This record gives sequence, structure tokens and C-alpha cells, in this order.
Amino acid sequence: MTHQQARAIRSKCKRRIIRLRNAIWHLQLARDIYLELDEVVKSNSKLTREYPFTHWLSNNYIHRILMGIRRIIDPSKRNKPDAISLPRLLRFIKDNPKAFSFSYIEKRHQQLKFSLEDGQRIIRTFALRSGGYLDVDVINDDLKEIEKRIRSIIYLIDKWFAHFDNDPAKYFRKRPKLREAHELIDYLEKLTQKYHFLITGSTFGWPGTSRTWKSVLEFAWIEKKGKED
Repeated sequence: MTHQQARAIRSKCKRRIIRLRNAIWHLQLARDIYLELDEVVKSNSKLTREYPFTHWLSNNYIHRILMGIRRIIDPSKRNKPDAISLPRLLRFIKDNPKAFSFSYIEKRHQQLKFSLEDGQRIIRTFALRSGGYLDVDVINDDLKEIEKRIRSIIYLIDKWFAHFDNDPAKYFRKRPKLREAHELIDYLEKLTQKYHFLITGSTFGWPGTSRTWKSVLEFAWIEKKGKED
């Protein structure tokens, strides 16, 4: 592999990991707002879950995060060169391990003045050896873990949300709990962090939800018109 080919592969990986990072952020934003809004509903005796609005809100949120997770973890191996998903990216890196050599990681950290500890962490995580490349077994393990964790989500989305089925009830009974979906978001963030660090040499963190978002709830949405004189 030439230096130019390796650079092109790393550039492609960088564009894709940033897209995936942003997708994770959107899921975390949706989760944070939904959970805070749920607390608002619970704390207000005038609001109940029987309102069509709160029912609609919950249903839309569930659809949003499940389809968002489905997009990030799309396991399809079909030839879609422009499709982006975390498993696809991992397989692409696995097929091109020479683009992430020990010498490249070492040189990058020297040029960008990253700490030696950060460089060593990447080297340890991906079992890099002096003069060698990243260990594809590490990536294989991550791919197997993704497949194990997403099985119930994929099953439900494909049989319930994305398509009609002759007997949808049997799939709906196997649906994952909301807590499990939230735990999967946390797992996907950690895994995306891991490969973001490998590809870019930097970490990222969820910046958090703006505390001002609730201001939209502090005034009446439907203004009552005064009596005409």
C-alpha cells in the first residue's frame, strides 16, 4: 500500500466516523430531551399519559431512536459504496489495516504533539506492534459484539416498524425495553469513541443538552383570546 493510498483510506474513515459521531449526538439529544420532558409530565398533575399528545410524543420518540440506531448499526454487507454505518466502517478498516500502522500512529502523535499516553493507549487498544499494523482480531471482536447487542433491535425494526407482517404481535412481544435502547446508545457512543480516537487521534464527548430548551414550555402555546367589547 502506497502512502497516497493509505492517506485516502484514512481520509475516508475520518469523514465517516465524524458522520457517525454526529448521529450519536442526535440520538443523545433526543434521549435527553425526552427524559426531561417525561419528568415534566410526571410532575404536573394536569398532564396524564392518556392525552393523545403525550401518547404521540412517546411513540414518535421510540420510532426516532430505534430508526436512528438502525441507521448507525446497519449490518448489511451488500455492495453500497456510499452507505455509512458503524459495522461497515469497521469492516473497511479491517480490510485496510496497513493504513493504520504503528509508525503512522507514532508519527502523528509527534507531529500533532499529542501526549505519549494517548499514543500508547491507541497502540494498546488495537494491539499495535512496532513495525506492524493494527490487530484485525480486535475489530472482529467488536463486530461480533455489535451483532450480539443489536439482534433484538434489528428484529423488531425489520418486522414491526419498517414492514407490515402477517402476525406483528409475535414480534412486538419480543420488543426490547426502552432502557435497553438507551444502553445500546451508550455502547455505540463508547465504540464510536474508540474508533474516532484511532482515526483522528482525538476524543469527543457529548456536549450536553442546552438548559434553555425548556423555555418553550414556560408559556401558553394557545393564547386565549379576550372577550370582544
